[in-house]
Amino acid sequence: MRYRILFFFFVSTFTVPNSLSQNLGSISGQVFDAKTKEYLPGATVYLANTSIGMMANNDGSFLLNGIHPGKYSLTASMIGYTLFSKPIVLDGNAIAGLTIFLEPKVEELKSVEITAKRSNNRSDFSEFRRTFLGQTQNSYQCKIINIHDIFVYRDGPKLYAVAHKPIEIVNNALGYRIYYELIDFTIDYFNNTVTLVGIPRFENLTPKKDKQMKHWVKERDRAYYGSEYHFFRSLKKKELKTNHFTIYDSDENEIAESKLFRNNNDSTIYFKGNLRVIFDGEPREIMFPEKTRWQNSIIKFTGNPLTIYSNGYYQDYHDAILLGYFGWSNRIADILPLSYQPVSKIR
Repeated sequence: MRYRILFFFFVSTFTVPNSLSQNLGSISGQVFDAKTKEYLPGATVYLANTSIGMMANNDGSFLLNGIHPGKYSLTASMIGYTLFSKPIVLDGNAIAGLTIFLEPKVEELKSVEITAKRSNNRSDFSEFRRTFLGQTQNSYQCKIINIHDIFVYRDGPKLYAVAHKPIEIVNNALGYRIYYELIDFTIDYFNNTVTLVGIPRFENLTPKKDKQMKHWVKERDRAYYGSEYHFFRSLKKKELKTNHFTIYDSDENEIAESKLFRNNNDSTIYFKGNLRVIFDGEPREIMFPEKTRWQNSIIKFTGNPLTIYSNGYYQDYHDAILLGYFGWSNRIADILPLSYQPVSKIR
């Protein structure tokens, strides 16, 4: 079955421009149990969708540094506690003395686990894995490590997945280990939609040889170019044509990127309706179901103001629904950290 993809991340992956290599910021603070007010050593504190993070020290303290200007989601997690997420804007400044309180989690998945164990059959899990990882060529080199922490079950015309722990994925195509806090996974067979919401954290894999590292860099660049993140960065800088993007309105009229903004504002998009995006920097992957030569996508804007920050983070993600090639290719197998910068130029 072919689905219309509604694919969301709490945080957008994006490249940071080279001009932002200076004025790096930092965040420091402590993590506590919200009820006992005791330190929580071992809690993972990180910037969502980046490789910037650490485990809290014995006194619950943490320090994240080397952060490029932009907006991020500061995230803290620990088994047995509710996920913490807070938006943070940095512009080369230091945020110190931040206090994070984690709420003990209520055991709410017991009934779901029982249901899942009864109905978590092989075909349902395969459907989840195929949708979660994607069907690009990179997906065949991805492996979910902790499959027993994932529960897949059906309820009427919908397929759901929940997880007790972050889903751990080894991506041997791009050279990352990803820990993904699954917030929502739903396949709606009646409306032919998929909703995927979550928060990823990245760790770099260690290459066996220099040749493998060169291959990873090449594949990371290929995943970046033509992605939604490449598009939004190019849009903000008014460089769509330079970066091989062309955009069309719902009447199939080619339009300039300035039409999406107001009063020369380059930070907030004001557009309602469907925007067709063509990227001719590289052909579509052969597995993409639409037999077009180039990468053909649709972004459905709700009309609410959509703000783009200097590192490419855009908000609110609900206001830009990805369809077509963007929705199909932007899965776990092809996502990149927020701090990723391409090495090569578009061929």
